[in-house]
Amino acid sequence: MRIEKLFGMDVFSGRSDELMNWLERRLKERKKTFIVTLNTYMCEYAIENEEFLKIVKNADVVVPDGEGIVLALRILKGVRMEKIAGIDLMVELIRLASKRGYRIFLLGSKRHVVEEVKRNLEERFGNLIVGSNDGYFKEDEDVIESINRSNADILFVGMGSPKQELWMAKNMEKLEPIILMGVGGSFDVLSGYRKRAPKLFIRLKLEWLFRMLQDPRKLSRLGMMVRFVFRVLRRKLMNS
Repeated sequence: MRIEKLFGMDVFSGRSDELMNWLERRLKERKKTFIVTLNTYMCEYAIENEEFLKIVKNADVVVPDGEGIVLALRILKGVRMEKIAGIDLMVELIRLASKRGYRIFLLGSKRHVVEEVKRNLEERFGNLIVGSNDGYFKEDEDVIESINRSNADILFVGMGSPKQELWMAKNMEKLEPIILMGVGGSFDVLSGYRKRAPKLFIRLKLEWLFRMLQDPRKLSRLGMMVRFVFRVLRRKLMNS
């Protein structure tokens, strides 16, 4: 597996098909795998928050889910690599589950959203969703018991970052699914309540801007993203 260091974090720098082949092997071998999909905000948050940095460093694979991550590694390391959007990786894992008979549990978002995701996925891929729960629960133990009782192989957690990664890391030893992945706002898109960025935005590498325009609450993250840009430029100047 090809890896590049970015501010102490090991970021996957291979192709998406290589990643999927590796994940399929992990499922076959029943090796628990914690996936972090790293974007610019999360990277800067990790640099500034020791607890979150430790979680990212302990992940089994850190995926470059953001043009800022890809650009930072190009500037600092001269590496040209593929952005792997979290929602695209999620859909590929769902396709793999449908093909190989793996079971999926959905955790997060509001009840009506996660139930709509479940319905939509069942229409497209059949009955591979063995359980779901919204993200507004009080007792971790009840949810963990429900997940484990479902015999799910893959757990998608859509609580937003860093909450979803903190929750999975905290409960990693108790959770029985093989693959655990935080999917942020992907449930909103897969339910149809929010739209994926148009191809023009994706081609112009402005998918992050489209998400902010859809959800102005995310504008609060802009300051941290700007700090990350200056951090990359400062590191480049120091190394040149």
